[in-house]
Amino acid sequence: MKRYIRRPLIISFLAALLLAIFVWAGFYLSEFYRSPAYFWVLAVTGGSVVGGFIFVFVYWFFYRPISQLDRQVHKIMKADYVPRLRTNRRDILDRVRRRLNDVFKEITELKVQVIEEEHLRYLDRWEDGLRETLAGKEALAERTSRELSDRLRELSLLNEISRTVNSSLSLDEVLQLLTNIVGKTLGYREFVILLKDEEESSLTAKASYGTTSSRHIAGMRFAPGEGVSGIVAQSGKRILIRDTSRDPRYLHYKGKKPEDGSFLSIPVKSRGKTLGVFNFFRPTVDGFSVQEMRLLSTIANQAAGAIEKARLFEKVQKLSQTDDLTRLCNRRHTLDLLEQEVKRARRFNQNLALLLVDAEFLKNYRSRFGLLAADEILVDLAGILISSIHDTDTVGRYGEDSFLVILPRTEKKNAEEIAKTIRDRIHQYRFPRQDSQPEEPIALAIGLSVYPEDGTDRTALLFAADRSLRPGRGENPSAIEDQPDPGPE
Repeated sequence: MKRYIRRPLIISFLAALLLAIFVWAGFYLSEFYRSPAYFWVLAVTGGSVVGGFIFVFVYWFFYRPISQLDRQVHKIMKADYVPRLRTNRRDILDRVRRRLNDVFKEITELKVQVIEEEHLRYLDRWEDGLRETLAGKEALAERTSRELSDRLRELSLLNEISRTVNSSLSLDEVLQLLTNIVGKTLGYREFVILLKDEEESSLTAKASYGTTSSRHIAGMRFAPGEGVSGIVAQSGKRILIRDTSRDPRYLHYKGKKPEDGSFLSIPVKSRGKTLGVFNFFRPTVDGFSVQEMRLLSTIANQAAGAIEKARLFEKVQKLSQTDDLTRLCNRRHTLDLLEQEVKRARRFNQNLALLLVDAEFLKNYRSRFGLLAADEILVDLAGILISSIHDTDTVGRYGEDSFLVILPRTEKKNAEEIAKTIRDRIHQYRFPRQDSQPEEPIALAIGLSVYPEDGTDRTALLFAADRSLRPGRGENPSAIEDQPDPGPE
Protein backbone atom coordinates (compact mmCIF):
# COMPACT_ATOMS: atom_id res chain seq x y z
CA MET A 1 0.00 0.00 0.00
CA LYS A 2 2.94 2.33 0.60
CA ARG A 3 3.80 2.44 -3.10
CA TYR A 4 0.23 3.47 -3.88
CA ILE A 5 0.66 6.54 -1.57
CA ARG A 6 4.31 7.30 -2.22
CA ARG A 7 3.96 7.85 -5.95
CA PRO A 8 1.11 10.38 -5.73
CA LEU A 9 2.90 12.17 -2.87
CA ILE A 10 6.05 12.57 -4.95
CA ILE A 11 4.03 13.79 -7.93
CA SER A 12 2.12 16.24 -5.75
CA PHE A 13 5.30 17.48 -4.06
CA LEU A 14 7.04 18.07 -7.39
CA ALA A 15 3.99 19.88 -8.72
CA ALA A 16 3.85 22.09 -5.63
CA LEU A 17 7.63 22.71 -5.81
CA LEU A 18 7.38 23.76 -9.46
CA LEU A 19 4.46 25.99 -8.64
CA ALA A 20 6.38 27.56 -5.74
CA ILE A 21 9.46 28.12 -7.92
CA PHE A 22 7.34 29.84 -10.55
CA VAL A 23 5.63 31.95 -7.90
CA TRP A 24 8.93 32.87 -6.17
CA ALA A 25 10.56 33.60 -9.44
CA GLY A 26 7.78 35.98 -10.24
CA PHE A 27 7.99 37.57 -6.88
CA TYR A 28 11.76 37.97 -7.14
CA LEU A 29 11.67 39.46 -10.57
CA SER A 30 9.03 41.90 -9.47
CA GLU A 31 10.73 42.58 -6.14
CA PHE A 32 7.49 41.73 -4.47
CA TYR A 33 9.21 39.88 -1.67
CA ARG A 34 10.33 43.25 -0.24
CA SER A 35 6.68 44.35 0.31
CA PRO A 36 4.76 43.58 3.54
CA ALA A 37 2.12 41.54 1.66
CA TYR A 38 4.72 39.03 0.74
CA PHE A 39 4.15 36.95 3.85
CA TRP A 40 0.40 36.74 3.31
CA VAL A 41 0.79 35.89 -0.34
CA LEU A 42 3.23 33.17 0.61
CA ALA A 43 0.92 31.83 3.27
CA VAL A 44 -2.14 31.82 1.01
CA THR A 45 -0.23 30.26 -1.85
CA GLY A 46 1.29 27.59 0.30
CA GLY A 47 -2.07 26.80 1.93
CA SER A 48 -3.84 26.65 -1.42
CA VAL A 49 -1.18 24.35 -2.82
CA VAL A 50 -1.34 22.05 0.18
CA GLY A 51 -5.19 22.10 0.24
CA GLY A 52 -5.41 21.38 -3.48
CA PHE A 53 -2.91 18.61 -3.10
CA ILE A 54 -4.90 17.07 -0.26
CA PHE A 55 -8.22 17.40 -2.15
CA VAL A 56 -6.84 15.84 -5.32
CA PHE A 57 -5.15 13.14 -3.33
CA VAL A 58 -8.24 12.25 -1.32
CA TYR A 59 -10.57 12.44 -4.31
CA TRP A 60 -8.45 10.49 -6.72
CA PHE A 61 -7.05 7.90 -4.46
CA PHE A 62 -9.90 7.39 -1.94
CA TYR A 63 -13.29 8.84 -2.92
CA ARG A 64 -13.26 7.77 -6.55
CA PRO A 65 -12.19 4.09 -5.87
CA ILE A 66 -14.65 3.79 -3.00
CA SER A 67 -17.51 5.16 -5.15
CA GLN A 68 -16.63 2.73 -7.95
CA LEU A 69 -16.45 -0.13 -5.49
CA ASP A 70 -19.84 0.82 -4.00
CA ARG A 71 -21.49 0.92 -7.45
CA GLN A 72 -19.98 -2.43 -8.38
CA VAL A 73 -21.04 -4.05 -5.12
CA HIS A 74 -24.57 -2.59 -5.47
CA LYS A 75 -24.82 -3.91 -9.01
CA ILE A 76 -23.56 -7.31 -7.93
CA MET A 77 -26.12 -7.54 -5.10
CA LYS A 78 -28.99 -6.90 -7.51
CA ALA A 79 -27.77 -9.47 -10.02
CA ASP A 80 -28.94 -13.11 -9.97
CA TYR A 81 -25.34 -14.22 -10.19
CA VAL A 82 -22.16 -13.02 -8.42
CA PRO A 83 -19.50 -11.70 -10.86
CA ARG A 84 -15.95 -10.82 -9.92
CA LEU A 85 -14.66 -7.29 -9.25
CA ARG A 86 -12.01 -5.96 -11.59
CA THR A 87 -8.66 -5.68 -9.84
CA ASN A 88 -6.10 -2.90 -10.31
CA ARG A 89 -2.74 -3.13 -8.65
CA ARG A 90 -2.35 0.63 -8.80
CA ASP A 91 -5.60 1.16 -6.92
CA ILE A 92 -5.50 1.64 -3.18
CA LEU A 93 -8.60 -0.57 -2.77
CA ASP A 94 -7.26 -3.45 -4.87
CA ARG A 95 -6.70 -5.59 -1.81
CA VAL A 96 -10.26 -4.90 -0.67
CA ARG A 97 -11.52 -5.99 -4.07
CA ARG A 98 -9.55 -9.19 -3.85
CA ARG A 99 -11.01 -9.91 -0.41
CA LEU A 100 -14.48 -9.13 -1.71
CA ASN A 101 -13.88 -11.43 -4.68
CA ASP A 102 -13.08 -14.21 -2.22
CA VAL A 103 -16.26 -13.44 -0.34
CA PHE A 104 -18.21 -13.33 -3.59
CA LYS A 105 -16.70 -16.64 -4.56
CA GLU A 106 -17.95 -18.20 -1.36
CA ILE A 107 -21.33 -16.54 -1.86
CA THR A 108 -21.41 -17.91 -5.40
CA GLU A 109 -20.65 -21.37 -4.11
CA LEU A 110 -23.38 -20.99 -1.49
CA LYS A 111 -25.84 -19.81 -4.15
CA VAL A 112 -24.88 -22.70 -6.35
CA GLN A 113 -25.40 -25.04 -3.44
CA VAL A 114 -28.77 -23.42 -2.64
CA ILE A 115 -29.80 -23.66 -6.29
CA GLU A 116 -28.76 -27.30 -6.39
CA GLU A 117 -30.66 -28.00 -3.17
CA GLU A 118 -33.74 -26.22 -4.53
CA HIS A 119 -33.38 -28.15 -7.74
CA LEU A 120 -33.08 -31.38 -5.79
CA ARG A 121 -36.13 -30.44 -3.72
CA TYR A 122 -37.97 -29.59 -6.91
CA LEU A 123 -36.96 -32.93 -8.35
CA ASP A 124 -38.14 -34.64 -5.17
CA ARG A 125 -41.44 -32.80 -5.32
CA TRP A 126 -41.73 -33.58 -8.99
CA GLU A 127 -40.98 -37.24 -8.32
CA ASP A 128 -43.50 -37.27 -5.47
CA GLY A 129 -46.08 -35.63 -7.70
CA LEU A 130 -45.26 -38.04 -10.49
CA ARG A 131 -45.47 -40.92 -8.05
CA GLU A 132 -48.86 -39.70 -6.82
CA THR A 133 -50.01 -39.21 -10.39
CA LEU A 134 -48.85 -42.69 -11.31
CA ALA A 135 -50.52 -44.09 -8.20
CA GLY A 136 -53.72 -42.26 -9.15
CA LYS A 137 -53.46 -43.54 -12.70
CA GLU A 138 -52.87 -47.06 -11.45
CA ALA A 139 -55.82 -46.77 -9.09
CA LEU A 140 -57.92 -45.35 -11.93
CA ALA A 141 -56.76 -48.12 -14.26
CA GLU A 142 -57.48 -50.72 -11.60
CA ARG A 143 -60.87 -49.20 -10.88
CA THR A 144 -61.63 -48.98 -14.58
CA SER A 145 -60.51 -52.55 -15.07
CA ARG A 146 -62.65 -53.66 -12.16
CA GLU A 147 -65.62 -51.70 -13.48
CA LEU A 148 -65.13 -53.16 -16.95
CA SER A 149 -64.87 -56.61 -15.41
CA ASP A 150 -68.08 -55.96 -13.46
CA ARG A 151 -69.79 -54.67 -16.59
CA LEU A 152 -68.70 -57.72 -18.55
CA ARG A 153 -69.92 -59.93 -15.74
CA GLU A 154 -73.21 -58.06 -15.66
CA LEU A 155 -73.60 -58.31 -19.43
CA SER A 156 -72.75 -62.01 -19.33
CA LEU A 157 -75.23 -62.51 -16.52
CA LEU A 158 -77.93 -60.52 -18.30
CA ASN A 159 -77.29 -62.49 -21.47
CA GLU A 160 -77.55 -65.74 -19.52
CA ILE A 161 -80.75 -64.59 -17.83
CA SER A 162 -82.26 -63.46 -21.13
CA ARG A 163 -81.26 -66.68 -22.87
CA THR A 164 -82.41 -68.89 -20.01
CA VAL A 165 -85.75 -67.33 -19.17
CA ASN A 166 -86.68 -66.93 -22.83
CA SER A 167 -85.98 -70.61 -23.45
CA SER A 168 -89.23 -71.54 -21.70
CA LEU A 169 -92.82 -70.53 -22.23
CA SER A 170 -94.05 -71.93 -18.92
CA LEU A 171 -94.54 -69.21 -16.31
CA ASP A 172 -93.74 -71.51 -13.41
CA GLU A 173 -90.55 -72.67 -15.11
CA VAL A 174 -89.53 -69.09 -15.94
CA LEU A 175 -90.00 -68.06 -12.31
CA GLN A 176 -88.06 -71.08 -11.10
CA LEU A 177 -85.20 -70.31 -13.48
CA LEU A 178 -85.14 -66.71 -12.29
CA THR A 179 -84.99 -67.65 -8.63
CA ASN A 180 -82.16 -70.13 -9.29
CA ILE A 181 -80.10 -67.66 -11.33
CA VAL A 182 -80.55 -64.75 -8.94
CA GLY A 183 -80.10 -66.90 -5.86
CA LYS A 184 -77.24 -69.16 -6.92
CA THR A 185 -75.37 -67.01 -9.43
CA LEU A 186 -75.68 -63.63 -7.71
CA GLY A 187 -75.62 -65.04 -4.21
CA TYR A 188 -78.75 -63.37 -2.85
CA ARG A 189 -79.78 -65.49 0.06
CA GLU A 190 -83.43 -64.48 0.09
CA PHE A 191 -85.40 -63.58 -3.03
CA VAL A 192 -89.18 -63.53 -3.59
CA ILE A 193 -91.14 -62.94 -6.80
CA LEU A 194 -94.65 -61.51 -6.49
CA LEU A 195 -96.90 -61.09 -9.53
CA LYS A 196 -100.05 -59.08 -10.08
CA ASP A 197 -103.24 -60.98 -10.75
CA GLU A 198 -104.58 -60.23 -14.20
CA GLU A 199 -108.16 -59.93 -13.04
CA GLU A 200 -107.31 -58.20 -9.75
CA SER A 201 -104.65 -55.68 -8.82
CA SER A 202 -103.43 -57.59 -5.77
CA LEU A 203 -100.00 -59.25 -5.54
CA THR A 204 -99.38 -62.95 -5.01
CA ALA A 205 -96.09 -64.59 -4.00
CA LYS A 206 -95.36 -66.97 -6.87
CA ALA A 207 -91.77 -68.11 -6.25
CA SER A 208 -89.03 -67.68 -3.67
CA TYR A 209 -85.44 -68.67 -3.03
CA GLY A 210 -83.60 -69.16 0.24
CA THR A 211 -86.35 -67.92 2.57
CA THR A 212 -86.74 -70.00 5.71
CA SER A 213 -90.49 -69.34 5.60
CA SER A 214 -91.08 -70.30 1.97
CA ARG A 215 -94.09 -72.47 2.71
CA HIS A 216 -95.71 -69.64 4.66
CA ILE A 217 -94.84 -66.98 2.07
CA ALA A 218 -95.93 -69.01 -0.99
CA GLY A 219 -99.34 -67.80 -2.15
CA MET A 220 -99.33 -64.81 0.22
CA ARG A 221 -101.35 -61.92 -1.16
CA PHE A 222 -100.85 -58.17 -0.77
CA ALA A 223 -103.49 -55.59 -1.60
CA PRO A 224 -102.52 -52.43 -3.54
CA GLY A 225 -100.60 -50.13 -1.21
CA GLU A 226 -100.21 -52.82 1.46
CA GLY A 227 -96.65 -53.00 2.76
CA VAL A 228 -93.58 -52.19 0.72
CA SER A 229 -94.52 -54.64 -2.06
CA GLY A 230 -98.00 -53.15 -2.45
CA ILE A 231 -96.60 -49.61 -2.54
CA VAL A 232 -94.00 -50.52 -5.19
CA ALA A 233 -96.61 -52.32 -7.33
CA GLN A 234 -98.94 -49.35 -7.06
CA SER A 235 -96.38 -46.60 -7.69
CA GLY A 236 -94.03 -48.45 -10.07
CA LYS A 237 -90.96 -47.11 -8.20
CA ARG A 238 -88.41 -49.15 -6.31
CA ILE A 239 -88.00 -48.79 -2.56
CA LEU A 240 -84.84 -49.44 -0.55
CA ILE A 241 -85.13 -49.89 3.22
CA ARG A 242 -81.69 -49.75 4.80
CA ASP A 243 -82.95 -50.94 8.20
CA THR A 244 -86.28 -52.76 8.31
CA SER A 245 -86.52 -52.40 12.09
CA ARG A 246 -86.99 -48.64 11.66
CA ASP A 247 -89.48 -48.58 8.80
CA PRO A 248 -93.13 -49.45 9.56
CA ARG A 249 -93.87 -50.03 5.87
CA TYR A 250 -92.02 -53.36 6.03
CA LEU A 251 -94.57 -55.91 7.28
CA HIS A 252 -92.14 -58.84 7.67
CA TYR A 253 -94.35 -60.73 5.20
CA LYS A 254 -97.31 -60.31 7.55
CA GLY A 255 -95.29 -61.57 10.50
CA LYS A 256 -94.13 -64.77 8.83
CA LYS A 257 -90.53 -63.52 8.58
CA PRO A 258 -89.50 -61.69 11.76
CA GLU A 259 -85.80 -61.15 10.83
CA ASP A 260 -84.58 -57.59 10.27
CA GLY A 261 -81.95 -56.26 7.89
CA SER A 262 -82.04 -54.38 4.61
CA PHE A 263 -84.86 -54.83 2.07
CA LEU A 264 -85.06 -53.91 -1.61
CA SER A 265 -88.25 -54.04 -3.66
CA ILE A 266 -88.02 -53.47 -7.44
CA PRO A 267 -91.01 -53.21 -9.81
CA VAL A 268 -91.17 -55.58 -12.78
CA LYS A 269 -92.46 -53.42 -15.63
CA SER A 270 -93.11 -54.11 -19.28
CA ARG A 271 -94.31 -51.46 -21.72
CA GLY A 272 -95.19 -49.15 -18.83
CA LYS A 273 -97.32 -51.78 -17.05
CA THR A 274 -96.29 -53.18 -13.67
CA LEU A 275 -96.43 -56.98 -13.73
CA GLY A 276 -95.16 -57.55 -10.20
CA VAL A 277 -92.22 -56.93 -7.89
CA PHE A 278 -88.90 -58.56 -7.02
CA ASN A 279 -88.08 -58.52 -3.31
CA PHE A 280 -84.50 -58.92 -2.04
CA PHE A 281 -83.50 -59.25 1.60
CA ARG A 282 -80.17 -59.23 3.42
CA PRO A 283 -79.76 -59.72 7.16
CA THR A 284 -77.34 -56.79 7.42
CA VAL A 285 -78.19 -53.09 7.65
CA ASP A 286 -77.54 -51.10 4.46
CA GLY A 287 -76.70 -54.27 2.53
CA PHE A 288 -77.36 -53.03 -1.03
CA SER A 289 -75.02 -50.79 -3.02
CA VAL A 290 -76.01 -48.44 -5.84
CA GLN A 291 -74.34 -50.71 -8.39
CA GLU A 292 -76.30 -53.71 -7.12
CA MET A 293 -79.58 -51.83 -7.33
CA ARG A 294 -78.80 -50.83 -10.89
CA LEU A 295 -77.97 -54.43 -11.82
CA LEU A 296 -81.08 -55.83 -10.13
CA SER A 297 -83.27 -53.22 -11.84
CA THR A 298 -81.81 -54.28 -15.20
CA ILE A 299 -82.49 -57.94 -14.34
CA ALA A 300 -86.08 -57.04 -13.46
CA ASN A 301 -86.49 -55.32 -16.83
CA GLN A 302 -85.01 -58.36 -18.61
CA ALA A 303 -87.30 -60.72 -16.71
CA ALA A 304 -90.40 -58.62 -17.38
CA GLY A 305 -90.43 -59.53 -21.08
CA ALA A 306 -90.05 -63.25 -20.34
CA ILE A 307 -92.81 -63.14 -17.71
CA GLU A 308 -95.17 -61.26 -20.01
CA LYS A 309 -94.44 -63.66 -22.86
CA ALA A 310 -95.00 -66.71 -20.63
CA ARG A 311 -98.27 -65.26 -19.35
CA LEU A 312 -99.44 -64.51 -22.86
CA PHE A 313 -98.51 -68.03 -23.98
CA GLU A 314 -100.36 -69.60 -21.06
CA LYS A 315 -103.35 -67.40 -21.78
CA VAL A 316 -103.36 -68.40 -25.45
CA GLN A 317 -102.77 -72.02 -24.51
CA LYS A 318 -105.58 -71.88 -21.99
CA LEU A 319 -107.89 -70.35 -24.55
CA SER A 320 -106.95 -73.06 -27.04
CA GLN A 321 -107.63 -75.75 -24.42
CA THR A 322 -110.78 -74.24 -22.91
CA ASP A 323 -114.35 -74.42 -24.06
CA ASP A 324 -115.68 -70.89 -24.53
CA LEU A 325 -119.10 -71.68 -23.16
CA THR A 326 -118.55 -73.83 -20.07
CA ARG A 327 -114.89 -72.83 -19.33
CA LEU A 328 -114.08 -76.55 -19.14
CA CYS A 329 -111.35 -78.31 -21.11
CA ASN A 330 -112.32 -78.69 -24.72
CA ARG A 331 -112.52 -82.09 -26.41
CA ARG A 332 -108.96 -82.17 -27.71
CA HIS A 333 -107.39 -81.14 -24.43
CA THR A 334 -109.65 -83.52 -22.49
CA LEU A 335 -108.53 -86.44 -24.66
CA ASP A 336 -104.88 -85.39 -24.23
CA LEU A 337 -105.31 -85.35 -20.46
CA LEU A 338 -106.96 -88.78 -20.59
CA GLU A 339 -103.99 -90.09 -22.59
CA GLN A 340 -101.56 -88.73 -19.99
CA GLU A 341 -103.53 -90.23 -17.10
CA VAL A 342 -103.63 -93.64 -18.83
CA LYS A 343 -99.83 -93.54 -19.25
CA ARG A 344 -99.38 -92.53 -15.62
CA ALA A 345 -101.70 -95.30 -14.41
CA ARG A 346 -99.81 -97.83 -16.54
CA ARG A 347 -96.42 -96.66 -15.31
CA PHE A 348 -97.25 -96.58 -11.60
CA ASN A 349 -99.76 -99.43 -11.70
CA GLN A 350 -102.61 -97.26 -10.47
CA ASN A 351 -106.36 -97.30 -10.98
CA LEU A 352 -108.13 -94.91 -13.33
CA ALA A 353 -111.86 -94.39 -13.78
CA LEU A 354 -113.70 -92.59 -16.58
CA LEU A 355 -117.27 -91.22 -16.54
CA LEU A 356 -119.06 -90.33 -19.76
CA VAL A 357 -121.96 -88.00 -18.95
CA ASP A 358 -124.48 -87.57 -21.76
CA ALA A 359 -127.33 -85.02 -21.79
CA GLU A 360 -129.18 -86.26 -24.89
CA PHE A 361 -132.37 -84.55 -23.76
CA LEU A 362 -130.82 -81.23 -24.74
CA LYS A 363 -131.43 -82.02 -28.40
CA ASN A 364 -135.19 -81.78 -27.95
CA TYR A 365 -134.79 -78.96 -25.44
CA ARG A 366 -132.74 -76.98 -27.93
CA SER A 367 -135.34 -77.42 -30.64
CA ARG A 368 -138.09 -76.25 -28.28
CA PHE A 369 -136.40 -73.33 -26.46
CA GLY A 370 -133.50 -72.35 -28.65
CA LEU A 371 -129.71 -72.45 -28.51
CA LEU A 372 -129.29 -69.87 -25.76
CA ALA A 373 -131.53 -71.76 -23.36
CA ALA A 374 -129.68 -75.01 -24.07
CA ASP A 375 -126.37 -73.24 -23.51
CA GLU A 376 -127.55 -72.08 -20.07
CA ILE A 377 -128.36 -75.70 -19.22
CA LEU A 378 -124.86 -76.79 -20.30
CA VAL A 379 -123.21 -74.11 -18.16
CA ASP A 380 -125.22 -75.12 -15.08
CA LEU A 381 -124.52 -78.77 -15.76
CA ALA A 382 -120.77 -78.07 -15.98
CA GLY A 383 -120.93 -76.33 -12.59
CA ILE A 384 -122.64 -79.33 -11.00
CA LEU A 385 -120.04 -81.71 -12.40
CA ILE A 386 -117.13 -79.61 -11.11
CA SER A 387 -118.65 -79.34 -7.64
CA SER A 388 -119.08 -83.14 -7.49
CA ILE A 389 -115.43 -84.14 -7.99
CA HIS A 390 -112.08 -83.61 -6.27
CA ASP A 391 -109.45 -81.03 -7.17
CA THR A 392 -107.26 -83.76 -8.73
CA ASP A 393 -110.06 -84.87 -11.06
CA THR A 394 -110.84 -83.32 -14.45
CA VAL A 395 -114.09 -82.47 -16.25
CA GLY A 396 -114.07 -81.68 -19.96
CA ARG A 397 -116.30 -81.40 -22.99
CA TYR A 398 -116.54 -84.51 -25.15
CA GLY A 399 -119.46 -84.02 -27.52
CA GLU A 400 -122.05 -81.35 -28.12
CA ASP A 401 -124.09 -82.49 -25.11
CA SER A 402 -121.67 -84.85 -23.36
CA PHE A 403 -118.84 -84.55 -20.83
CA LEU A 404 -115.90 -86.67 -19.75
CA VAL A 405 -114.97 -86.96 -16.06
CA ILE A 406 -111.42 -88.30 -15.51
CA LEU A 407 -110.86 -89.78 -12.05
CA PRO A 408 -107.17 -90.67 -11.43
CA ARG A 409 -106.32 -93.25 -8.72
CA THR A 410 -110.01 -94.10 -8.36
CA GLU A 411 -111.45 -97.60 -8.10
CA LYS A 412 -114.73 -98.67 -9.66
CA LYS A 413 -116.67 -98.54 -6.43
CA ASN A 414 -115.62 -94.97 -5.70
CA ALA A 415 -116.35 -93.95 -9.29
CA GLU A 416 -119.91 -95.34 -8.92
CA GLU A 417 -120.35 -93.25 -5.78
CA ILE A 418 -119.23 -90.12 -7.63
CA ALA A 419 -121.64 -90.93 -10.45
CA LYS A 420 -124.42 -91.37 -7.90
CA THR A 421 -123.53 -88.00 -6.34
CA ILE A 422 -123.79 -86.35 -9.74
CA ARG A 423 -127.12 -87.98 -10.36
CA ASP A 424 -128.52 -86.90 -6.99
CA ARG A 425 -127.41 -83.31 -7.50
CA ILE A 426 -129.00 -83.27 -10.94
CA HIS A 427 -132.29 -84.48 -9.37
CA GLN A 428 -132.15 -81.77 -6.72
CA TYR A 429 -131.42 -78.96 -9.12
CA ARG A 430 -134.21 -77.37 -11.15
CA PHE A 431 -133.16 -75.85 -14.45
CA PRO A 432 -135.23 -72.84 -15.58
CA ARG A 433 -137.45 -73.28 -18.62
CA GLN A 434 -138.52 -70.48 -20.91
CA ASP A 435 -141.97 -69.43 -22.17
CA SER A 436 -143.49 -70.13 -18.73
CA GLN A 437 -142.84 -73.85 -19.07
CA PRO A 438 -142.92 -75.82 -15.80
CA GLU A 439 -139.64 -76.70 -14.17
CA GLU A 440 -138.82 -80.38 -14.61
CA PRO A 441 -135.92 -82.55 -13.38
CA ILE A 442 -133.47 -83.42 -16.09
CA ALA A 443 -132.22 -86.97 -16.43
CA LEU A 444 -128.64 -87.78 -17.50
CA ALA A 445 -127.04 -90.97 -18.76
CA ILE A 446 -123.67 -91.76 -17.18
CA GLY A 447 -121.34 -94.42 -18.53
CA LEU A 448 -118.43 -95.83 -16.54
CA SER A 449 -115.19 -97.56 -17.48
CA VAL A 450 -112.18 -98.47 -15.32
CA TYR A 451 -108.51 -99.04 -16.09
CA PRO A 452 -107.31 -101.77 -16.54
CA GLU A 453 -110.52 -103.84 -16.25
CA ASP A 454 -112.32 -102.24 -19.21
CA GLY A 455 -109.28 -101.29 -21.29
CA THR A 456 -105.60 -100.40 -21.19
CA ASP A 457 -105.60 -97.45 -23.59
CA ARG A 458 -107.63 -94.34 -24.20
CA THR A 459 -109.71 -95.70 -27.07
CA ALA A 460 -110.69 -98.85 -25.19
CA LEU A 461 -111.77 -96.88 -22.12
CA LEU A 462 -113.86 -94.48 -24.19
CA PHE A 463 -115.50 -97.37 -26.04
CA ALA A 464 -116.25 -99.16 -22.77
CA ALA A 465 -117.74 -96.01 -21.23
CA ASP A 466 -119.89 -95.47 -24.31
CA ARG A 467 -121.16 -99.06 -24.20
CA SER A 468 -122.00 -98.79 -20.52
CA LEU A 469 -123.89 -95.60 -21.33
CA ARG A 470 -126.37 -97.67 -23.44
CA PRO A 471 -126.88 -101.09 -21.77
CA GLY A 472 -129.35 -102.14 -24.40
CA ARG A 473 -126.57 -101.93 -27.04
CA GLY A 474 -123.52 -102.79 -24.98
CA GLU A 475 -122.31 -105.73 -22.95
CA ASN A 476 -121.17 -103.71 -19.87
CA PRO A 477 -124.00 -103.68 -17.27
CA SER A 478 -122.37 -100.92 -15.19
CA ALA A 479 -124.29 -98.03 -16.76
CA ILE A 480 -125.81 -95.61 -14.23
CA GLU A 481 -128.87 -93.92 -15.67
CA ASP A 482 -131.48 -91.58 -14.36
CA GLN A 483 -133.98 -92.69 -16.94
CA PRO A 484 -134.11 -94.87 -20.06
CA ASP A 485 -131.74 -94.01 -22.88
CA PRO A 486 -133.35 -91.25 -24.96
CA GLY A 487 -131.85 -92.81 -28.04
CA PRO A 488 -128.82 -92.18 -30.23
CA GLU A 489 -128.03 -88.73 -31.50
